[in-house]
Amino acid sequence: MDHGITRRAVLAGSLVALSGCSSLGDGDRDGGTPTPGPDSVTVGEDGSFDSIQAAIEAVAEGGRVEIAAGRYRESITVDKPGLTVVGTGDVIVSPSETVSAAGIHVAESASGVTIDGLEVTGFTGSRGTISVRGDDATIRNAVVSDGFLGIRTTGSAVTIEATAVSGCNTGGVLVRNGESATLTDVTVESNGGPGIDIDRTPTVEIDGADVRGNVLRGIDLDRADTVTVRDSTAIGNEGPGIDIEQCGEVAIDGVVTDENVNGIYVEDSDAVEITNAAARSNEVHGIAVDRVDAAAFDRTTTSDNATTGIDCSAVSDVTLSKVASTGNAANGVRLEGFDEANVSASRLADNGGIGLSLADPRIVADESFSVSETVLANNAIGLDLQLRVIADGNAVENCRVAGNETYGVRNGNRRETLLATDNWWGSEDGPGSDPAIGTLVDPETGASADGSGDWVSRGRTPGVANVRFDPVATSPPPEPSAGAETAQ
Repeated sequence: MDHGITRRAVLAGSLVALSGCSSLGDGDRDGGTPTPGPDSVTVGEDGSFDSIQAAIEAVAEGGRVEIAAGRYRESITVDKPGLTVVGTGDVIVSPSETVSAAGIHVAESASGVTIDGLEVTGFTGSRGTISVRGDDATIRNAVVSDGFLGIRTTGSAVTIEATAVSGCNTGGVLVRNGESATLTDVTVESNGGPGIDIDRTPTVEIDGADVRGNVLRGIDLDRADTVTVRDSTAIGNEGPGIDIEQCGEVAIDGVVTDENVNGIYVEDSDAVEITNAAARSNEVHGIAVDRVDAAAFDRTTTSDNATTGIDCSAVSDVTLSKVASTGNAANGVRLEGFDEANVSASRLADNGGIGLSLADPRIVADESFSVSETVLANNAIGLDLQLRVIADGNAVENCRVAGNETYGVRNGNRRETLLATDNWWGSEDGPGSDPAIGTLVDPETGASADGSGDWVSRGRTPGVANVRFDPVATSPPPEPSAGAETAQ
């Protein structure tokens, strides 16, 4: 999907065939003599009005105002419910020398208003280039640029479609205190604040957004019950690409978040599901999730981030499936403070630190984790375990643990043993031991870790590993098909 919406391309989506009217010309309009039209009126050289505002004042509630191509130097207030204000050509609304209000203001009394096919530019008043207080508003095929604030809405519901917002001093799209916000195929670029900022609106759905080059956050969503962001990009923003805080159920699908501070950041929310997402070359983490009840990652790619690919802290239930986290400066995946963690069919490789870090400073006897069919390769350390208690059933099995600089598996709990059997250690003769401490043996079978594969760690007893590695796989398992389609 092409998110690069030009003025002409956006406005072309709103062309309407006018019955009984001749072609209307371009030119500046400063006012005119109104001719009342109860249901539908036209604005332009051959229309009923020269002024958009005069046409709005004359048309009946629920009526239609059709505007011919041209530049209209005026500020517009829509105060009647159900109006459709539509441009039928390249319509530009810009301020006169004396106008400091919003370019278009939809009053609280005007519910069900549609603004279609207008370019609104150059309004520096603090209310916003387009300011909407009425309920159930729709803005489509619009271009909003070079104002104090792009679009500001406080009504119960707003729909914004096929609209571009750029170059506004304090932000692109701001939604407050509504019931729902739906944004589809919007481009929000190079604004002086957040690109999209939605707060205290229970239902938020963003589909096909292209948000890039904004100061602060690309997409900032707070205090919503249900959030869906799909098939969108957030690139080169000066804060997180997507920042979600204090929300309920969060679904992120098919997004690309590259070259931001964090790619995706979710905090203090109930649950997040991230599917088919890519977070690459961000200044801190690719994806960070803090203080969330449940987080699930499926077919997701994080690569070449300045610290960790996926970083989860105080997330109770974490699931990773078919995740590719590679080339990050620190860790591939770091999970700290979890109750249950399951990692499967993933590739955590070529990271500067640890492929998979599992840590918890708490003493939690019922904490559980499993790692299976996963590649832990070519990191400084493949898997690093720092748990106060290792419960029965926790296991690392059927994984490819190979090519790490030192430890394939390091268990930081010297008192308890980690089950890590049936893994490929990079060599048919199995894992090796740190030469500085001598050859270790399996704590149950006594098999020696004297192979040429990656190292296992030592427990409290000299010469005995705290990793239960025997039996070993004598050939590498199949490479999992991991990562996002959006990253291909």
